[in-house]
Amino acid sequence: MRLDLLPGGQAGPHLDTTRLTHDTGFTPTFDVAKAVADYVAWRAANPR
Repeated sequence: MRLDLLPGGQAGPHLDTTRLTHDTGFTPTFDVAKAVADYVAWRAANPR
């Protein structure tokens, strides 16, 4: 599968889930590596 990735930026506070976890008890299901792998698999099965 060919996947065009856009350049990334600085990881800002919008990527930090500490406050969300503290306020709501939320914990992410995926770490970054698992999230990327899941997205790539989904994109392969769901073309635009």
